[in-house]
Amino acid sequence: MPGPPPRHRLHLLGPVRLLDPEGKDAGLPLTKSLAVLLYLALASTPPTRDELATLLWPGSAPGRARASLRQALFQLRQQLGEPIFERDDPVVLAHDRLEVDLVELRNDLAAGDLSSALDRWEGAPFEGFHLPEVPEFERWLAATRRDLEDRFGTELALEGARHRSEGRLEEAFLWLRHARRVQPELLTRHLDLADAYLEAREFEEAAAALRGARLRFDEDPGALARIQEFEGRIEAVRRGLPLTSFDAGAGLRLEFTGRTEEFSLLARRWRRVRDGA
Repeated sequence: MPGPPPRHRLHLLGPVRLLDPEGKDAGLPLTKSLAVLLYLALASTPPTRDELATLLWPGSAPGRARASLRQALFQLRQQLGEPIFERDDPVVLAHDRLEVDLVELRNDLAAGDLSSALDRWEGAPFEGFHLPEVPEFERWLAATRRDLEDRFGTELALEGARHRSEGRLEEAFLWLRHARRVQPELLTRHLDLADAYLEAREFEEAAAALRGARLRFDEDPGALARIQEFEGRIEAVRRGLPLTSFDAGAGLRLEFTGRTEEFSLLARRWRRVRDGA
């Protein structure tokens, strides 16, 4: 009985690269051919040839754009083998011949397997891959990156909030650090971690979290004002002012799209644990 077909692997988390079935770099350059493969691997609906040509060759006449697309598809067939496409128009990938780490991470999140998702995370999606001459594709890349980071970061922060609400602060620190690693450009992730450390009276760790935030948001006056406010809170608690003197959960400004009721319950439980109720 024949075994499974050989599979290439497309890495989109961290630096973009294509590996052959033996795990070696396949040598596909960071050009529009790779952009075609990337888009086909992630698009929710298989695109037509006209749609692909318009997306990636917007400045070319239609005939020239389609010719460029044919060349890109030919290069992919040469690189990955003739059976890499199941259909020609719309263009459909043979997914049994290509593994994609970002798709696997999405599946982990759908299954609620955060540990496996973390194992796959090698950095922000599409690192180092840009096509500045194709603004619509760049916007699609940015939206895809943002959606994944928002979803993953939110799930990690929610897991941290759950452990925190149950009084398991060490576990909460771990999950909140993961959330910050996935979404370092979101100030909330830094403040959530600092707030959890403050609850545990780990003042130096809380201050370190804020120092990291200051370095990242040093040109954002609004963010710096929030950080300064939080630094004042740390000093006040260090001097003996009770946490209950502050707005309960002020550091828990988590964006849980579609999860508001669930998080509200967790926040209430956390406040009861914090206040000794």
